Amino acid sequence: MKAQIAIDGTSALAQGGGIGRFTRGLLQGLAACDQETSYEILYMRDAATVARFDLPANFRWQSIPLTQKQAVWLWHRLHLPLPVELWLKQRPALFHSPDYTLPPLRWARGIVTVHDLSFEVLPEVHDPKLRRYLQQAVPRSIRRADHVFADSESTRAEILRHYGTSPDKISVVYPGVEPRFRPLSREQPEEARLLDEVRTRYKLERPFLLSVGTLEPRKNLATLIRAFASYRATGEKQVMLVIAGGAAGLGSASRWRPS
Repeated sequence: MKAQIAIDGTSALAQGGGIGRFTRGLLQGLAACDQETSYEILYMRDAATVARFDLPANFRWQSIPLTQKQAVWLWHRLHLPLPVELWLKQRPALFHSPDYTLPPLRWARGIVTVHDLSFEVLPEVHDPKLRRYLQQAVPRSIRRADHVFADSESTRAEILRHYGTSPDKISVVYPGVEPRFRPLSREQPEEARLLDEVRTRYKLERPFLLSVGTLEPRKNLATLIRAFASYRATGEKQVMLVIAGGAAGLGSASRWRPS
């Protein structure tokens, strides 16, 4: 095996929303292209919303004896310098946190992925306690990290603007797209059947615009609905608006929400 890499896989098991999907895709993508590096995937002991999935032999799941709330308090509120490596079987050369915050590290170099700074850009759409927590924990994690991954050029620019981070410290790494997200063809009988089934189930009888995401204020669905109403007011009646998504409770906000 080559160098040891540790990844915080808590979100892959605890979150059904975007960051959980991102982390699962990251692990599965690494598994598909790297059979030489030794990966240790840690997770908090209460991360059980999503079933743990199989990975190749060079990946190993490692539970640590902290709940998600305990980790938040110990590492990001009380700032206890308790290194996460204490619970890892091997000393990693690199530790990657794909979910905004970085735990204390003693030996490993740290990378943190920041998906957006909506709590800075649109603070009014976040729970005040959650916003205050993120505004403290995220910039501290960025300062401590050896490198930062941003999902987009926009997020990179926001990190530079709000936190004065060195431009050389941030790389834009675009999220991938799962193969199942693709147009279906009516020329394939099974795909045509699936299309008809979905249209029947949700009464999609006309062309439609689709919005997919968790149902929470920061998604700005109110503006989407108003814009669609204005469009319909022009006389266009054939197009439907379809909003798909669950409550934000499966996203990171539920894990970070202070008690």
